[in-house]
Amino acid sequence: VVIYGTRATDTSEGVLAACDLATGNQVWTHVLPASLLEGWYGRELIDSGRMQPDASDASRCGEILFTDVDADGADDMIVRWQLIPWYPTLVTWYPGGSWPSRGDEALHVYRTSGRVNFVRAVNLDSDAKMEVVLAGCNNAPVYEGAMITILDDTHWSGASFDSLSSRDQWGGSVHHEDGSLARVVFPAFSTSVMSALGVRRLDVPSLVTMPHDRTHAARLVVGIGDERDAMVIVTLDANLNLINFLVPESARDRLRLVSPRVAETFNDGYVRRWLKQRRVFRSAR
Repeated sequence: VVIYGTRATDTSEGVLAACDLATGNQVWTHVLPASLLEGWYGRELIDSGRMQPDASDASRCGEILFTDVDADGADDMIVRWQLIPWYPTLVTWYPGGSWPSRGDEALHVYRTSGRVNFVRAVNLDSDAKMEVVLAGCNNAPVYEGAMITILDDTHWSGASFDSLSSRDQWGGSVHHEDGSLARVVFPAFSTSVMSALGVRRLDVPSLVTMPHDRTHAARLVVGIGDERDAMVIVTLDANLNLINFLVPESARDRLRLVSPRVAETFNDGYVRRWLKQRRVFRSAR
């Protein structure tokens, strides 16, 4: 059996499907239910156009990952659904054995207001269960920036909603709660640096996951910048605490091409002050 996803077109929605190679027949299909969006998102979340939460044809299946989230010995399927054109993103978990025999009731869903660039499975602790790390951009006006989120088998619900969220950007018909295990947001650099980069919000162009083993604790190495380049590389522990950081010389070189003065200010001291502005949200459960 081959599992694949399709992008939405003007005439059809994005579909997740399983195909039997022996017969060539589809044995299972799944379309992102509009009910997973309704009530969660409020006004416009994207730069142009207007998101229509009731339009299933606005979604596309962007990434499929297989791992064992709950350590039951069965492959779980993780799917990243992207709303057209850029935001928001839903990451769904289909527990092993629940697909293709069951439908929407098998879903565990986590919603973000931004774009998820990476979905990675990694063992962050000493148990047999795999955690799932999301990395990308938090498109939230009050506190937008690069965002890292950790999900596990008991923390996979709700949305990237917190006390800093702008409530008029989220729908009012459901009770909003961030059901992730942990999440960190790195806010924008100063206006002068962001202008020199020519970007509105920070993103995550690279992510390396280092699992827990007998001799080393788990680590996440995250590049923060725009879609192309990492301006700062941070190393985080399994709880999203900062271990260290590095400013690549290529980052300063890029700034020098636009503004030597701004490049001079973008030093380790500046980055330390910027890192103090990050916000970490952890589950209380």
